[in-house]
Amino acid sequence: MLGIDDLGEEEASVMDYGNRVTPVIDLLSYRYDRMLFTMVTTNLTPSQIRTIYGDRIADRFNEMMLIIPYQEPSFRTPQHAERILDDSDTSDH
Repeated sequence: MLGIDDLGEEEASVMDYGNRVTPVIDLLSYRYDRMLFTMVTTNLTPSQIRTIYGDRIADRFNEMMLIIPYQEPSFRTPQHAERILDDSDTSDH
């Protein structure tokens, strides 16, 4: 099993001894070809995944993954950050 957290935060391609390589695309293709269990979290929309990783990977995602959208607001928004700070301020001293 492999878990990839925050897909899309990495560089799409990198230089390796003068050659441009796409490690995440290569890894996902490898796991797809061998039908290996892979979990991914991302803040990317389906169209952003298609734009960044291409049609081939986007189509493979549709085949190999169950998409579970998270509908709640992010804890990183200013509204939630204030609430988290407020909760920690109520500790008993």
